[in-house]
Amino acid sequence: RARSAGLAADLGRAVAAFADQPQALLDHPGEVAALFDEARVALGEDHPELRARLLAFEAFAYATYQLQGRDSLQLADDALALARRADDPSTLGEALFGAATARSGTAPVDERVPLGEELVVLGRTATTARAAIPTAYGLRVMAGVHLERGASDALAATVEEMARFGQEQRWLPALAFAEQWEAT
Repeated sequence: RARSAGLAADLGRAVAAFADQPQALLDHPGEVAALFDEARVALGEDHPELRARLLAFEAFAYATYQLQGRDSLQLADDALALARRADDPSTLGEALFGAATARSGTAPVDERVPLGEELVVLGRTATTARAAIPTAYGLRVMAGVHLERGASDALAATVEEMARFGQEQRWLPALAFAEQWEAT
């Protein structure tokens, strides 16, 4: 409907909602990749917050091998630059997490530290429970950093903080992240 009505922002939001569903990426990776392209063209230079969000989702999908064929690091850096200009904490959180994920396993650990720390601070300064979610993402990034560095005490403290955050916010993904890290 957004496509036929020529409403770029509605198309962008629809693509974001579709791409944010893990099953869509598993079942329709080619379609999701084409939708990202279509939304990017339709949005042009308008709606920087939405463009940043789409780029962050796309970067995450390529970084985690749900999609193949594009440079997740470039997509993530583009998303982060747009998100910083858009001045929206939620979008910035998504872009920071996409940038950290794109750097996981390939980039030097030190490149992820400031991204993880900024996510934690962004979430802690949030005024709503939903906006606090970047804290969990930041703690997840920092847990990975601590694991790669072999800093077991820092890893344990980060996992404990992540579990506490999940309980306080009643946010199941943070609890799941903590459980995953406790298994390491």
